Amino acid sequence: MTSIPEWEAYSRLQAKLASTSKLNNETASIEAAMDKILASANTLTSDEVARAKNTAARRERHRNSLRTQYLFNVASHGTPIPDIEMRSFCASVTSTVAPKDLKLFSAIAEGHSQNDVAQLFGATPGAIGARICRARYVARQKLTPPLLEELRHLLAA
Repeated sequence: MTSIPEWEAYSRLQAKLASTSKLNNETASIEAAMDKILASANTLTSDEVARAKNTAARRERHRNSLRTQYLFNVASHGTPIPDIEMRSFCASVTSTVAPKDLKLFSAIAEGHSQNDVAQLFGATPGAIGARICRARYVARQKLTPPLLEELRHLLAA
């Protein structure tokens, strides 16, 4: 099968993606560059494709650092008591906050950008920003002072 000359950059990226067996920053950047080529109807120059690839790789590295920092590096306390208390606190917060707001908070905490969250919820980024503000306000109103004090105590431990 011969490649169409105008689509050489796309087919080169597609072959590179097909030859990898891992999901990492590089594969995410290749997919983003391929998406950019498709979205532009293949009117990009090779420099623009390279810039799109580098930008996507940089974004993915930043997201990975946030995920690593906040999701995977849970400090070991030596005893399971603080972890059990934190689970109890999270359960009480989960029962207090609406499920759609909890999903919104989780997406933001995982390091997704406002644009990504907007796509996930099928809304505009501006609407998501307003929804985040409202959800935070409602959560603050619903969380009782003893629950907030418990959070401060758990975070200080």
